[in-house]
Amino acid sequence: MTEPGGNRHVVLRGRFDTARLLPGLPAVYLAAAQDPRIRRPAAGALPVGTTVLDVLPAVLFSFASNPATYRRVEAVYRVDAHRYGSLASQSPLAGHPMFSRLSGIGAATARHLLGLLIFESIDHGFASTIDGLIRQSWHRPWQWVANHEIVDIGEYMTAAGIPARDRGDLDAELVILVWQARRTSRQIAPTPELKAFGESLLSWSVLSALESMRPSAPPPSIPQRDAAAYFQGVWSQMVSEGATGELARVLPHVTRLANALPHVGDIAPASADSELVRMACDVVAQLEPRAGDLDAALSLAWLVALAQASQSASTTSGMQEMCSEVDELERSVESEKRHAEELTASLAFSERASRQMSTELAEQRALVQQRDVEITELRGRVERLSAKHVVASPAAQPILNRLLVTGGSQALARRLGQWLPQAAFVPEDSGPAFEASAVSGCSAVVVLTSHISHSLADKVADEARRQSIPVILVGWSNPQRIVTTVQQALKKLG
Repeated sequence: MTEPGGNRHVVLRGRFDTARLLPGLPAVYLAAAQDPRIRRPAAGALPVGTTVLDVLPAVLFSFASNPATYRRVEAVYRVDAHRYGSLASQSPLAGHPMFSRLSGIGAATARHLLGLLIFESIDHGFASTIDGLIRQSWHRPWQWVANHEIVDIGEYMTAAGIPARDRGDLDAELVILVWQARRTSRQIAPTPELKAFGESLLSWSVLSALESMRPSAPPPSIPQRDAAAYFQGVWSQMVSEGATGELARVLPHVTRLANALPHVGDIAPASADSELVRMACDVVAQLEPRAGDLDAALSLAWLVALAQASQSASTTSGMQEMCSEVDELERSVESEKRHAEELTASLAFSERASRQMSTELAEQRALVQQRDVEITELRGRVERLSAKHVVASPAAQPILNRLLVTGGSQALARRLGQWLPQAAFVPEDSGPAFEASAVSGCSAVVVLTSHISHSLADKVADEARRQSIPVILVGWSNPQRIVTTVQQALKKLG
């Protein structure tokens, strides 16, 4: 059983093994269990009792494992690096073994965040800065909670492409999702994914630590019934501020892109038609009722610009069609934003981190070059052998052996299906879904070297060798030549 303890601590009651489930976290065993409801441990069983666990290292590790935190933590840390660095160096957690699992900029981020959290316990007004770091670094779960009255973890994992986690894994993004949902009093759907999250001792402990460290309530959200009036007010503020206010920051970007649209001249918020503005406010209120001022201003400016373009072209497409255009254009804007953030983050790396990264990059390049040479030599040997025997090769016939064919495209797999009716195919674009069990029971494993990644080829070849199943390398892209080469190889294998 897990329950909140003091600041950054959780209290565990029951039978558990902290060395296995929570490696490297400092735990203090307080007392044996006196509760008659807890069974006495049998000989050799794990201890039963009460333990206080400090999970601050796990919190730091989860944030340092997210690249989105690097630039933002560094920007706050550099404001008073001497003070924060001194606090971190005096902490007994500065050399914690959990940090050994990090390297380079990740380890530096963990140390810097340690200093910031220690300073927060000294100056409670610093809590808003830490909240801002979390909101910006975990924008996706933050926005999901803001726009969903009922938070479904399974639905979020599907939308975000997050695979199912083992009970011993720590998924910091899901921790932030559940934590923010509970802070804002959102209803959390009782799904199997929520049950699995609750059964993860590490994830639930980090959640409990966050709740004890960050108990303050977030700013009040905008009620659904007042959303349209709120967005009308955002638009009025943007018009009144002109080129000097905070909301005017969104105008240069929107103006530059909107002026490139056909049938629209120079746009200006003050000259927009009042009916177009009202329709835009209604649409944004329906789609994003809790958007912040800057996000709302950006969406409104886009909708009004598109409405002006539509009106100038004398079209009768409604606001729903505009929304679809907005979605497509906003995706391009988001891609541009992400690219800009990646470039900005690279500029914030420290000199020491840059040297470490350069060394690691040089080692990886040397390894890749060595692999490229080996693959090139293998392909050359395959092509020479194939070219040597292609003229004398007999006509291809269907092969009834059970084979595993890896590499190539989906289209090539369909063409090969008529020649290899008993074969299983793992095209290159399905490489992440490859499972070792697919090799079992096969007569041979065929690797199409002309279109396969190094990682997938190595994974398949290693598993085949482990199960003593022969590997056939084929460098052709023509289905008939591939089948002929496989026939010849199978004959040689006997």
